[in-house]
Amino acid sequence: MQRMDRCDKSNFMHNAAGPCATASEVLEMHGIIFAELQNYAETKCGKGTWNQLLNKAGLENNLYLPLREYPDTEVVALVTAASVMTGRPTAEVLEDFGEFIAPALVKMFGHLLRPEWKTIDVIDNTEGTVQRSAHEESGRETTGVADGAPLPR
Repeated sequence: MQRMDRCDKSNFMHNAAGPCATASEVLEMHGIIFAELQNYAETKCGKGTWNQLLNKAGLENNLYLPLREYPDTEVVALVTAASVMTGRPTAEVLEDFGEFIAPALVKMFGHLLRPEWKTIDVIDNTEGTVQRSAHEESGRETTGVADGAPLPR
């Protein structure tokens, strides 16, 4: 979730993929999101759409691997390009992408969900669960995107 109350437009940048960050801070997006965005674009608009998005976003030479992390500004550029190409508002593209990607994410990460969780619980706990999982896999400290707080130890 975005924390608009923390944003001072003169000192912070704000984007559709996350909260405000200082200009020197680089927030990271998991590569699986890029892989699923490519799948989304080509499912919705046809083969070759991904390359068109990369070109429109100025990222034509980029390759995204699911197990790496990339600056979130790149996914913002791709979603913005998709919005321009489709004539749909960015929020609408993001919502449609969210509906598209949810089943794949549940299939990939369903083992991290608690059986007693309802939909709102999944939404409320997703970031912390993903961050803890990434921390355990990589062995390095990661920062929660929603609130900027370090992971609890």
